[in-house]
Amino acid sequence: MKPTARVASPEPEAASVAVAPPEDAPPKCASPQSHNKSYIEQKIGAWVSFHTLHSDGMSTNMEDPFPAVSWQWEHRSGWRDYPRKVSTKIELAYRAGETKTRVQTGKKGSVPMEIFFEDMLQHDPISGNTRNVNRKGSFSTRQKVTRFLGGVVRMLETGKPRKERFHDYQQRRKRHVDPDAHQEPVKESPYHNGCCGLCASSPVFFSCTMCMVILYCLWLGVEADLNTNKSHNLYEAEPVFPVVENIFCVFFTLELIIRFCGFRRKRNCFQDMWFLFDLILMLLMVAELWIVPILLVFVPELSRVIQELTFLRALRLVRMARLTSLLRAFPEAMMLLKGISAAMRGVVTTMCLLLVILFMCALIFMFIVQGQDTDGARNMRDQYFSSVSHSMRSLFMHATLLDGPAVVYDEIEDTLGNWMAYLFLGCIVLSAFTVLNMLIGILCEVINKVSEAEKEEAQIRYLRRHLQDIFECYDVNQDKSIGEKEFALLLQNLEFREILSKFGTDVQDLQDIMAAVYNERAGTSVEFNELIGVVLRLKGGNNAQVTDIVDLRKFVKQVSDKLDCLLDPTKVPRGPPQPGVESIEVHIVKARGLRNADIVPLTGRSDVYCKCVVLGKPDTGVVTKVIHDTTNPVWNEAFVLADYQAGEHLRFQLFDQDWRIIKEDDYLGSTVLESHRFCPQGFEGELRLFGCGKGIEAYLEVKVKVKMLPVEDKRSTLSGTSVSSETSAGTSNMALLLARLDDIYAGQRRLSSSLKRMEERLDVVEVAVTRTTPTPDLRLFQP
Repeated sequence: MKPTARVASPEPEAASVAVAPPEDAPPKCASPQSHNKSYIEQKIGAWVSFHTLHSDGMSTNMEDPFPAVSWQWEHRSGWRDYPRKVSTKIELAYRAGETKTRVQTGKKGSVPMEIFFEDMLQHDPISGNTRNVNRKGSFSTRQKVTRFLGGVVRMLETGKPRKERFHDYQQRRKRHVDPDAHQEPVKESPYHNGCCGLCASSPVFFSCTMCMVILYCLWLGVEADLNTNKSHNLYEAEPVFPVVENIFCVFFTLELIIRFCGFRRKRNCFQDMWFLFDLILMLLMVAELWIVPILLVFVPELSRVIQELTFLRALRLVRMARLTSLLRAFPEAMMLLKGISAAMRGVVTTMCLLLVILFMCALIFMFIVQGQDTDGARNMRDQYFSSVSHSMRSLFMHATLLDGPAVVYDEIEDTLGNWMAYLFLGCIVLSAFTVLNMLIGILCEVINKVSEAEKEEAQIRYLRRHLQDIFECYDVNQDKSIGEKEFALLLQNLEFREILSKFGTDVQDLQDIMAAVYNERAGTSVEFNELIGVVLRLKGGNNAQVTDIVDLRKFVKQVSDKLDCLLDPTKVPRGPPQPGVESIEVHIVKARGLRNADIVPLTGRSDVYCKCVVLGKPDTGVVTKVIHDTTNPVWNEAFVLADYQAGEHLRFQLFDQDWRIIKEDDYLGSTVLESHRFCPQGFEGELRLFGCGKGIEAYLEVKVKVKMLPVEDKRSTLSGTSVSSETSAGTSNMALLLARLDDIYAGQRRLSSSLKRMEERLDVVEVAVTRTTPTPDLRLFQP
C-alpha cells in the first residue's frame, strides 16, 4: 500500500491542558503587566529563541519552540507521538525545506531513523522497515512559502533536487554503495529485423538523411535571397520554389514513416526525442505546403486573416530548427552543449560577481560626476554616467568588453583627475582581466570534465555492445557471471581477443589478473560488470589511481600471509567447518510491478505463477499456484528442495498463464539468486526481475531457509602441534615436509659440532706429540 502524506488538524486536548495560542496572534491584554512587553518585542524574542536552537531541538532557555505541533508515527495500535526533542528536530527540518531528516528514536531512544517528508515515511536503515508518519498541527500559508523558499535555496546551494522521494533516495544510495550492480544493461535496438527496421537502422539511410538536411538548410539560404515574393502563399512565387519545397517535404515524410514502421513497438516512438522533434517539423512543413493552400482554395476569406496573423508567417522560421538534427551526426557538438549546460551555474555566479563590480564602480562614478558643475563633467555625465543603469552599461562596454577604453580613460583623466582614471583602470582589471578570464577557465574545466565522462561512457558502451553477445554465449550456467573454466574458454575466442586488442587492453595482463581473482575467490564467479571494469582499468594509457595502490597493498598482504603460513604451519588460519546442506526451504511471498501481458480487451490482467528451479537441475522445479487478474500477485507458498548441494544457484521465473492450445504462456521476467547470498545464513528480501520489458521495474520477494548437516571438528596432533582437520591436504603435506627438514637441519648441526670437537682434539694431540718427541742429532748422519 502506497503511503500517503497526512497533515492532521490538531485534536482537542483535555480541559486541564492549556491550549497554546496561535503563532501569529498578538498577546491578549489580560493584565497590566502584559502592556510592558509589546507584540513586536515578543516576536523578536520568539525569533531569537528559534534561531538559537541546539542540535537536540531545544532552545538555549529550554523552551519548546513549537508547543502546538507534534509528529507521530503509525503503530499497529494507532498513532504514537515522538518525544518532544525528536518532534522539534523534525519540525525544524520540515520548516527549513528539507526533503528528509535523521533522528534517534525507538524504545531506548538510540535507533537511527530517517524521516522522508515527501512520502511521510519513517525508514529504519537497520531492518529496512517503513512506517507512516503524521504531522499534527496547523501549517499556515506563510510557513508553506517559507518552506518552499528554503527548499529552493537548498537546491541552488547543493545542486540536489528540491523534492526527493524515498524510492529516489534508495536508488541513489544503491548507486553509491554498489555502482557496478546498478549499471544499465545493454539496450537492444528499437528497430525490428524487417525491411523498415533494417532500413531505419542502416548507416546508409542515416547518412542520406543527414545529406538531405544539409541540402535543405542550404536551400533555405537560397530561397531567402532569390524568392522576392512576400506573400504567405508559397505557390504564388516562382515555380521552382514550391517544387523544391515539395520534394523535401515528401522525402522527410517518407523518412519519418520508415522510422515509425521500423519500431518493434510503435508506442516506443514517443520515447525517442529525435523522432518527436522531426515529427513536429514535418507536421509544420505539411501544414504550410499542403493543408493551408487547400484551405485557401475552398475558403478564400482566410487569406486576409492569415496575412494579419504575423506569427503564422514567422512559423516558417521554425524550419531552421532542422539544423539541430545535424547534432546526431556530430557527438562532439553534443558534448560541447552538455558542457555549457553543466557550466551554467558557474557562469551565472560569475556574471553576478561582474554585476556587483560594475554596480559599485557605477555608483562611485555617478556620485563623483554629479558633484562637479563644470562643462566637461556635464558632458561626461550626459554621455556616460547619467544614471546607475547608464553608468553600468558604459562601464560594461568600455571597461569589460574593452570598446575604446583609451578614449574614455583620457576623458576621465582630463575631467575627473588621475584618481578616477586609476579607478577606471581598476574596473578594467577586475572585470575584463579577472572575471572574464575566470569565466573562460570555468568553461574550459567543466567542458574537459564532461568530455572525459562522455569518453568513459562511450568506452563502456563500446565494450558492452561488442562483448555482451560473447559473454552470453560462453555463460554456461546462465547466471550472468563467468567462472574460471568459462573464462579459460573465453580467452580462446579470437573475436574476444581482437576486441580487447583494439580497445587497448593486454590479454596476458587480463589473464594474470583474473587468475589472481579466481584464486582469491575459490569456487565463485565474476559478474559481467566486474569483468568489464577490470578490462577498463587495464586499458593502455590509464594513469595509476588510488584504487590501484589499495589493490596492490591488498595483494602484497595476501602474499605475505601465504608465505607466513608456508614457513610456519602453526600460523595457518583455520576457518569454520563447512557443513553440507541437508535441504533448503524456499518461501515465495509476492511480486510487484509486473507488466500486463493480457492486452486483449475484456480478458482482464495477467494470470501469474512463479517457477523455482535449481540451475542445472530442471527436475527440481516447483511451481506456485496461479493468481488471476493481477500484476501484483501474492502467493505466500513454501517449498522444500531436498536435492540441493552447496554452491548451486536458484532461478525464479514468472509467467502469465494462457490457453496453451492457442499459445504458450507469456514470459514476465526472471532472476537468479546466487548461493553465497543465502547459504548458509539464509535470505529474505526482494530480487529485481530482468527481462520484464523496456522501462518496467519488477521485483520478487522471497525467503530462503537453509538446513545444514552437522559436521564434527576433527583434530589431529603432529609433534605437539595441533593441526585442524579442515586444513587442506597440501598444507598438511607441507607441514610434514617442514618438520622433516627441521630434523635434518638439527642432525647436520649436531654432526658439524661433533666434527669441530674432533678437530680440536686432533690439534691437542698433535701439539702434545710434538712436545714429547726429541729432536734427532743431524751430525750422526754426516759422512
